[in-house]
Amino acid sequence: MNNTHYLEKWLRDAYAMEKTAIEILEKQVNQMNDYPEARRRISQHLEETKWQAQKVEDCLKILETSPSALKDTMGKISGTMSALMNSMSEDETLKNFISSCAFENMEVASYRSLVAAAQECGEDQIRLICGQILQQEEEMAQWCTDHIQPATMDFLAHHGVVA
Repeated sequence: MNNTHYLEKWLRDAYAMEKTAIEILEKQVNQMNDYPEARRRISQHLEETKWQAQKVEDCLKILETSPSALKDTMGKISGTMSALMNSMSEDETLKNFISSCAFENMEVASYRSLVAAAQECGEDQIRLICGQILQQEEEMAQWCTDHIQPATMDFLAHHGVVA
């Protein structure tokens, strides 16, 4: 087994993760009409995520492979995220926000691992790309963390629970 075997596998997983994130973020943007700040930030992260998916695909090309073997991985991640997303409940928007916070932190951990693996494999270009993505994911994870309490208060205010 060559020293990039796991790096390739994990990049494929990251590609599937980003494609799934695009689907989730597109749905969330449409649900955020009452939360303009969150809608703006999620829209921004949606564009970042599209860029990230392209960059991960570029990393796979550097390793002379492609994301085409992803059907099983994509299905697993989609299934997991579908279970996390709380559609059709009264508090769907807030639950989706909380799920997004968890998902962003999972992405942070994934990219930290990819940076380490790329460095160990001597793939400096991939390490740099994954480092750029990691920075974006850390920023979004922090934004989500910082906005859980305000989002909760906004939700409660919209539903007449607090003034």
